[in-house]
Amino acid sequence: MGTESYKKSYRHLIQALVYNNVKVDSEYYNLGVLHKEQKQYGKAIKMFQKALSENKYNNKAKFEQVLCADNYYKTNESKLELYQEYKLYFEGENKRNDEIVNSRISHFKELIHLEGSTKQVQK
Repeated sequence: MGTESYKKSYRHLIQALVYNNVKVDSEYYNLGVLHKEQKQYGKAIKMFQKALSENKYNNKAKFEQVLCADNYYKTNESKLELYQEYKLYFEGENKRNDEIVNSRISHFKELIHLEGSTKQVQK
């Protein structure tokens, strides 16, 4: 998406948020997607969190939040925690997402285990 198109989409979504007096989780979700596409992961995470504040059952927002955190957060423990949280609340709602989440959970558990082993060897 080009910069001008991004700005136009962003402006329309902000206007929708300002003028609507209903649940706006889908607008926050869409803003999060726009930020994610621009690799603005911190902003995207905040928008997905706002979507979840409006609708805690929005599994798409939670999944996208977790994917952004995977690119944004520094520690494997933080990333693992969010994947496990997604699994706790949304497992079974989307097979593809479940496969990704389970794979990433295994990956981060392995990395954390290896980090712990490396620290012990260095002592």
